[in-house]
Amino acid sequence: MFELYKNGELITTIESPEEFILKQCLYEGLDKFIKIYSFPKAEDFIEYVFDNSWCLEEACMDLIESVYEVKEC
Repeated sequence: MFELYKNGELITTIESPEEFILKQCLYEGLDKFIKIYSFPKAEDFIEYVFDNSWCLEEACMDLIESVYEVKEC
């Protein structure tokens, strides 16, 4: 499990980086999601997923770490 912090404040606890990224994409909407994770457009996010599909958990964790401070618990 991982705790996600932003500006020193605990935001949430997650078990699966892939599930967290998928839920954020669905709940936030693709347009807002790609802005949060600094993708210029949706195609870039899709390309990132395909390019990293061999290790999707690690790729999703890299995305999460680009926005949040992550602590393993």
